[in-house]
Amino acid sequence: MATSRHVISRDSPGFSGPASHVLFTAVSPPRGPRSRTQTGRLESASAGSSDPWPNEDAATARFGDDVSIVTYGAMVHRALEAAETLAAAGVSAEVVDLRTVHPLDEETVLRSIEKTARALVLTESYRFVGIGAEVASTIAEKAFEHLDAPVVRLSPPNVPVPFSPTLEDAFLPGVDDIVAEVQKLSAW
Repeated sequence: MATSRHVISRDSPGFSGPASHVLFTAVSPPRGPRSRTQTGRLESASAGSSDPWPNEDAATARFGDDVSIVTYGAMVHRALEAAETLAAAGVSAEVVDLRTVHPLDEETVLRSIEKTARALVLTESYRFVGIGAEVASTIAEKAFEHLDAPVVRLSPPNVPVPFSPTLEDAFLPGVDDIVAEVQKLSAW
């Protein structure tokens, strides 16, 4: 199943509870029409809370002290897996689930960066002119004095998205890729 990641989107939740809330608010007045991305991996993801949440609020999916992994959508699940692996190696990773990318909940992101002083922005969209570039730019501009290392972005290569599920798994950043980048960032 190919992934649709090239749609300009405002909402991209990583769990089914927030996803259903996004769909409900998309058709409810007075907010008007909204767009959202849908990834094939989200359909098979484990269900989160079904409680409604404010569309503009990011959530800290896992608390940590050493590095912040800022992500959204299906990549939240890979970030959480990587955080478990990193915890076994003694690295405490905080995972911030953006839930929406416009408007971006800068307060939650910047609060996490102030705490950890290191940021990895993880996306499944292209690195060039992607959402991750905007998030990384926001962190660099508004939390520079809190950073102990450069902001790192991890995303797929700038090549056509493969159709085959096996090739798509190789194309997207995996748990091992996330762990390797966080370990480099932690050593900075």
